[in-house]
Amino acid sequence: MSLAVRYIDAWNASGAARVQKPVYVDCNAVNPRTIKSIAARFDGSGARFVDASIIGGPPRKDYFPTFYASADAPNTPALDEFEALMRYGMKVSTLRGEGTAVGDASALKMSYAGITKGITGLFTAMVLAANSTSPATANALLHELNFSQPTLLRRATHSIPDMLPKAYRWIDEMDEISEFVGGPMADVHKGMANVFARVRDSIAGDEEDMKVLEKFAKDAKDILERPNDQKS
Repeated sequence: MSLAVRYIDAWNASGAARVQKPVYVDCNAVNPRTIKSIAARFDGSGARFVDASIIGGPPRKDYFPTFYASADAPNTPALDEFEALMRYGMKVSTLRGEGTAVGDASALKMSYAGITKGITGLFTAMVLAANSTSPATANALLHELNFSQPTLLRRATHSIPDMLPKAYRWIDEMDEISEFVGGPMADVHKGMANVFARVRDSIAGDEEDMKVLEKFAKDAKDILERPNDQKS
């Protein structure tokens, strides 16, 4: 929240008269309650608040992530202004309709990341658990996934390596998702926060878990690339 607070404090202190009210777009991966508390800081300020979430990877020459956005009804014109950035190449998708408000775009991010990063966390937990039993168990898991779940295994070849340098960032995001889900089911992503904390600690420490995960992803890629008659 610190950037939003600094911005709105500076805006309020400026005292400058402006014909057009500025639009502040918050794209942080936080749950709806968090984003609503941030939006409340803008009440009565003259600045307009848009809740946004970025879904997708970093932009490349031929790829752009999508910015999903929502706003309270009085700030619909601000949503229109944000959507107008599409003319400059941004991918913007606005959430509109009855009852749409600040919090909706953040809820979408929580739901999407809860699935995609949750799958990576589950994969990570089970690979580490299998390997802690024995390398033979982990190897058998690899071969069975190749046989019965090749699409899932192929996903792991890039999702696990991509996760490693980001694990420390995903801990807080899992906590946000846990609060979003609420109730007994919130424990699912509390557990995922612990998984990513373990990976973070391994990278900063003995690196053993990191090496296990890197090896599994490499072995998975190797077995998937073999001709079918050489996969046994």
